[in-house]
Amino acid sequence: MNFEATLIEGLCVLRATQHADERGHLARLWDEMEFAAAGYSFRPTQISTSFNRRRGTLRGLHWQTVPHAETKLVRPVRGRIFDVAVDLRRQTRRWGAWFGLELDACEGTGLLIPAGFAHGFLTLTDDAEVLY
Repeated sequence: MNFEATLIEGLCVLRATQHADERGHLARLWDEMEFAAAGYSFRPTQISTSFNRRRGTLRGLHWQTVPHAETKLVRPVRGRIFDVAVDLRRQTRRWGAWFGLELDACEGTGLLIPAGFAHGFLTLTDDAEVLY
């Protein structure tokens, strides 16, 4: 798994390493030890899915405040989305900064979003499904 830091502290683009053969491919999406080795302390406490029938569906911007704030690992498992995270942590030097990128299930891309961020996405394909 590749971890690509962004200019916003704690926000990270993830690229799964796909192991392919004639049958298809296999990719690990989360490994606690790999995350820790890359400097990211993340342990899922909840896993949700969002299925979206139509391209152009907008979800968000959603956020939780303390004590319900949570770190999210967002990955499409089908289709493509344009994902956006906005830093709402007032104590950071990048407060109010946003980051967006296309996430594609076929490429195994994901986004690790720290607690204190608003998050949303726009579906770029029909039948997009997002795991977070």
